[in-house]
Amino acid sequence: MFTIYYSNNLEHLFYIIQLQIQKKTIHNIFQPEVILINQSNIIQRFKLFFAKHTGIHANIKYFFIDNFIIELFTNIFPEIKYDIFLDKNYCIWYIMKFLPKLINSPEFIYLTKYFHKMDDFYSFFNLSTKIAYIYDQYQKYKPELLLTWDNKQYLNKNNLNEVWQAILWYKIINYHNISKKTLWHHGKLYNYLKTCHNIKFNNIIPQKIFILFIHDIPIIYLKLLQLVEKYIEIHILIFNPCKYYWKYLTKNSSLLNQLGKCGLYNIDKFIEIPSRIIETFVPINSVNLLTEIQNDIFYAKSFNKKKTILSKDQSIQIFSCESIKTEIELLYNNILELLSKDKNLLLHDIIVTTPNIKLYKSFIKTIFSKKTLAFNIFNDFHNEYLINIKDKFIFLLKLSSTNITPEDIFFLLENKYILRKFHIQLTDIDYLQYWIKEIGIKHNLNFTNFKNIIFPEDQYTWKLGLHRMFLGYAINDKKILWNNVIPYTSINNSSSILLGNFTKFLLTLYKWQQILNKKYILPKWIKIINKLYLDFFSSTTLKYKYIQEFLSEIKSCIQNGIMAQYNKMVHVNIILDLILFKLKSLTYKRFKINSINFYSLYNFQPLNCKINFIIGMNNEYFPRKSQQFIFNLLKYFNNQYDCNQTEKDKYNFLQLFILTQKKIYISYIIDDKQENTKCRSPIINMIINHIKEKYIIDKNSIIKIVLNSISDNNIYIKKDNNTILHYKNNKQPNQFILLDINKININNFINFWKHPLKGFFNQRLKIYLQDIYHTQFHIVDPFLVNYLQEYLINKKIFDTFIKYDDLNYLYKYYLNCNILPYGNYGNFWWSEKVQKISIIFYQYFDKSIVSTKIFNLKLNNIQLYGKIKLIFNQNNLLKFVPKIIDVKDIMSLWIQHIILCAHDNKYKKDALIIGFNNTKYHLKYIPYKQACLLLTKYIQGYISGMNNPLILPMKSSWIWINCCFDIHTNNINYDNKIQQQAQKLFFYYWENCYFVKENSDLYFKKINYIIDKQEFLNIQNLIKKWMLDILFFKII
Repeated sequence: MFTIYYSNNLEHLFYIIQLQIQKKTIHNIFQPEVILINQSNIIQRFKLFFAKHTGIHANIKYFFIDNFIIELFTNIFPEIKYDIFLDKNYCIWYIMKFLPKLINSPEFIYLTKYFHKMDDFYSFFNLSTKIAYIYDQYQKYKPELLLTWDNKQYLNKNNLNEVWQAILWYKIINYHNISKKTLWHHGKLYNYLKTCHNIKFNNIIPQKIFILFIHDIPIIYLKLLQLVEKYIEIHILIFNPCKYYWKYLTKNSSLLNQLGKCGLYNIDKFIEIPSRIIETFVPINSVNLLTEIQNDIFYAKSFNKKKTILSKDQSIQIFSCESIKTEIELLYNNILELLSKDKNLLLHDIIVTTPNIKLYKSFIKTIFSKKTLAFNIFNDFHNEYLINIKDKFIFLLKLSSTNITPEDIFFLLENKYILRKFHIQLTDIDYLQYWIKEIGIKHNLNFTNFKNIIFPEDQYTWKLGLHRMFLGYAINDKKILWNNVIPYTSINNSSSILLGNFTKFLLTLYKWQQILNKKYILPKWIKIINKLYLDFFSSTTLKYKYIQEFLSEIKSCIQNGIMAQYNKMVHVNIILDLILFKLKSLTYKRFKINSINFYSLYNFQPLNCKINFIIGMNNEYFPRKSQQFIFNLLKYFNNQYDCNQTEKDKYNFLQLFILTQKKIYISYIIDDKQENTKCRSPIINMIINHIKEKYIIDKNSIIKIVLNSISDNNIYIKKDNNTILHYKNNKQPNQFILLDINKININNFINFWKHPLKGFFNQRLKIYLQDIYHTQFHIVDPFLVNYLQEYLINKKIFDTFIKYDDLNYLYKYYLNCNILPYGNYGNFWWSEKVQKISIIFYQYFDKSIVSTKIFNLKLNNIQLYGKIKLIFNQNNLLKFVPKIIDVKDIMSLWIQHIILCAHDNKYKKDALIIGFNNTKYHLKYIPYKQACLLLTKYIQGYISGMNNPLILPMKSSWIWINCCFDIHTNNINYDNKIQQQAQKLFFYYWENCYFVKENSDLYFKKINYIIDKQEFLNIQNLIKKWMLDILFFKII
């Protein structure tokens, strides 16, 4: 008989299992207790509970219910043990076997309408995978469909999708009949069992089973278990968020009805089964907003008057963040704050879930690994090197379709077992990265005709890179050109062993790239899998259980095809898809004590916990949208007990919400292009609406307390548990300890004035900001030269003109360094740059003098020292920048010009800077005394800016002063129309201009700098102080 227990508390259900086990009603004491589950994360939690209350956990077996049903009935009927049970992994091969023969039949025309490339083997495989999946769905949720097809009949012959599926199904059934093996599915098994009498069970089946928290159990499973309920005690333990049957209480709790449909379907399913029902509900003590809402749901409450909540209540918090990085930093800070406030809170009392664990995993590891909090990411094996073996091996199987970039190489070399196999030390990685970046290798592991280098075919390749390294080791002279190859001279005797081992690694990759590019029969693939593994990993790793299971799963995918007698040759892509399809259902990690546990919201059974953090709650991730294959017939049958994917996700969230004891924290990412309400999950909107309708704080909107918006710039990682969390937007910078500066390096001085705020961060704080979202280790595009590379190449071409050096050698050098665009385009690109610079050179710089001046100036006891490389002609200080000149270039010229004029009272030259597109800026000579005064002012500005940031947006400010500067009065024109136009341009370049948008500058973003009316007046004063003089000395 079935006994069904309902509770709103997981630990009460655990306690019921404990009591039932301790009754010792089992006749055979060695027979294990059996618990059926749907998610593996519940196992570890029950083990801990059981051990805590009984002192031991032993002789309990856990099964996924799908596996248990098959094992149970094969034990009862040994004669069917040697038949075949419908399994989607096994069924794929039969479908692949028969579908190509049937696809051109008239009945399959409707199918080909949706799949156009049916002559493609890979398309057949993808289609076979989908069909195998829906056959598995049919046997669970519509078994009568398969039973009808078994008899060559249809439920609806007018449905063309049913016709071709039934024909294919019967083909598979008939094949097994010819082989004298029966293909069993759940419906067929149920009909067979109903006809069996006088079954002798003996001790072959468990006397008691517990079905724990399976809220979407197929009805056919319950029917199968009903056939054996006389012999097995069946205890079903159900989580129920509400004390009452709420189907007809639609007005009472909108949140329950919006999120609880799947739970209601589950209750309806069990109502129709004859059973004993026991309710063990636990009242919830209302102490805060979270528990108040839990009670609303538990009692399906309906009330008109709003309840008042304390203003300090933080039991529910919802955060919108600008980026994932900010979201994880905020999460970390919140966890630290909770731990510092509650000394009794343990790390495993905190659970973090997210609907997109893959997206967040790297950020979690990066931010939490640097700190002191232990954490555990579900499905991340405890030995990271072993889980890396899985990832690396899957990558190796993809070699035939991979271009092998440097990122791919270093991805493989992250694994210590691969390093050991090729005798490469962890410390060698830095050398390899340096060599590869210097040489400019980008892709293409093709060692065909290895002895000869041909341009442009071998440009960017590992082949050219190895040639340069070997040549450098042999010759060690980068000025020699050997068959158009320039030696790479950083390889010496001490690094030759590393070069040899690394070459062996690359050649092994190349060998397997060739092997995996061919098709093989399935038995051959098993041998290839073994050989591939042992070529990259040590055989000692095979002793680990996880590796054994992983390789066994891979081979079982292939064995299924061998058993199905699939004899065609198969490409590695098919093997890969089968492996990935199978591995989706496997998990390797469980709940970990004394660690913060991270789970995917999709393969996580909600558990009782004190604190729940749910991150990444964006509309695109949660809940999942219900999507069925075009030809899935389940959509034509209305089954009142079946939940779609969206409703399952909602109910999962409801369980999590109810089982949280102290605090629930939700965060999501905002998108500038979308409204906030559209970015976040609709479930968040449901919670917000419920709170708005039923709660207030001192007659104010409670939403102001619950909702928080966090930007990238006002979140700071805490250094220890005693630090207080700050979200404030402080405009005014903190006061710093004053530096006693009496020496200034000229280069630091010039760089500071090009960007004063950056100068403060770089020189005072030693902080260098870089946009990690736009940083790439290598650019693989063979026709792309990035902006910085192009700038440096142009600069080098100009230097070669100035020195009258060999431009042909420079071209060969860049060709060997794999920097120039590929092929003839690279030649045209290079010629265009040389032509462009040669025109500027012969117009302005021919016969100019290049000299390096050493300066040691002392003004007001401040020493300005250093050297500057300068170019002069008869009348001017000349400067060339290989780009369109901007305010930074002008400021650099201005500071250099002041220094030269203040250095020597006999110096009488003007200053001229030239850039591309006919851009130039001309400054007239500054009299000696005036230059000394100006230099003193800028030195004092530097010292002041190093002690307290000088916040001056250079680009926007330069636009403003050029707009309103009056060349006739040499001053600023304060006419209203001109000022309005100048202000409009300032803010356009500050916040709207696509190319500039100075408020996106990382240094301004770091201080969360906002320009209001008063701040704009302050900026105008700074502009007049530091930029007006430049325009005064400008030659028009």
